Amino acid sequence: MPYLMGCLSTDGAFWRLGSDNGAERYNGAGRWAREANLPLTELSVGSMTNAWGVDTSGNAVQLTPGPVTRIAAPAAREVAVSRDDDLWMLNWDDNNKPYHRKPDGSWERAGDTLCWKIAVGDPGDVWVLMESWFWGNPWQLSATGWVKRGDQQSTAIAVGQDGAAWTNAGGPELDLLERDASGAWSVVSAPTDYAVACIAASEDWVAGDDAWQRTGADWTLHPAPPGVAFDGIAAAADGTVIAWQGEWSKAGRSFRFNGTGGWEPLPLSPENGFFNAAVRDAHGVYFALWDDHQLMYWPGTAWQDAGRKVRRVAACPDGSVWALDAGGTASRRTADGTWQALPAELWAIGAGGWDIAWGVDPMGAPLRWDGQAFAPFTSNLTQRLTDISAAADGTVCAIAADKSLLYLDGTAWKPLQPGQAFLRVQAAGADRICAVTTINLDTGTNYVWTGALPSAAPAATEYASDTKPEAQPRPRRREPPKAELRAWMAQGADAAG
Repeated sequence: MPYLMGCLSTDGAFWRLGSDNGAERYNGAGRWAREANLPLTELSVGSMTNAWGVDTSGNAVQLTPGPVTRIAAPAAREVAVSRDDDLWMLNWDDNNKPYHRKPDGSWERAGDTLCWKIAVGDPGDVWVLMESWFWGNPWQLSATGWVKRGDQQSTAIAVGQDGAAWTNAGGPELDLLERDASGAWSVVSAPTDYAVACIAASEDWVAGDDAWQRTGADWTLHPAPPGVAFDGIAAAADGTVIAWQGEWSKAGRSFRFNGTGGWEPLPLSPENGFFNAAVRDAHGVYFALWDDHQLMYWPGTAWQDAGRKVRRVAACPDGSVWALDAGGTASRRTADGTWQALPAELWAIGAGGWDIAWGVDPMGAPLRWDGQAFAPFTSNLTQRLTDISAAADGTVCAIAADKSLLYLDGTAWKPLQPGQAFLRVQAAGADRICAVTTINLDTGTNYVWTGALPSAAPAATEYASDTKPEAQPRPRRREPPKAELRAWMAQGADAAG
């Protein structure tokens, strides 16, 4: 499928817009999640939390988090879900026994033994750690009931969408174990194993303060945001990965991996923390809360009408947004959500912040915002421009009438990627330039190119580089405070009756 636009933000959000008018967010490892509630003709991403578009009716639309709602359920200790929304939990009020949500929304018990963890892979592939409050052996649900699948004492378990299963096991420094197709468990070298998540065989995540991703045989470090230490992690078949801080009664904070190394904050951050989370896909995240055991649901993000007719938008990392209406009149969105008309009639616009913007006039000449108006810019340009983009660091790129990709070096426009033909460009910085090539008439396809100015190295992201970091020493696994453990064990004894 041909692509209309590509966007790469300063904080690593990577998006593309297809010719079917569907916008897709990169999740990493070659996986994309679609934001399909509205078809778009334009897309601009200033940051992980500032994405805008123009729908096919000419409305400016903003990517907005959906509401967090409560799911009618027993008191949840743990939650797990498959990609077809087959939802499971451990019932705190019934001594941590496994429960399954039926099609009518009611819940039924699926076993009589206390469990510690629960995981779901493909529909019907349900696993638990059974027989203890703080660890247990792996058991798998079969047509005749629960079947023991290993003797290791584990505190974490994850199941992939292809039947791959993971647990940890051992003493103070736990080993990470992987189950092969024959049912045998083997130790896998991993940076940490405090928490585990699995998408498929050889596509796994582990977390312990920071998060690590395995694709094939390599582990890649994705540090937690400043001031955050991850307690848990969950992953879905579409590549959506959620990590959170907040076990053992700490203030809860949740994040989504942006596919290139960063973590986007999510709207669910309970004061008293989480038990755990489960991810169906980018539009289905379940959380079990620590303090009252409520089961919560977050539907992800969706495009929402911003109340203005536009032809183009330019979203910036500082949260500001610039736009052009159907007639080319420029406007800028203020902090209170109103739009400020600006003295300009433009064909194209690009912006890197509240006071950083460039435009192309109807004749194809570049204009620079001087704080009051878009003013002519004298340069060596000998042909008209059809597209322009500006970044917060001063980087300016453009597409010329001959389809060449240009960048501004002082007052001189110079070619970037000579010999290639391009349709659109968006620049987030000297090291983060994203452009879409013209369509190959023989194959009907094109591609999204990412790169950098000659003076900068490309951003160290997996789509731009095959370089993997060296293996790191295993970090010290954090343990919950002993006083909290004793208090929680007492609660468990009370719940067990």
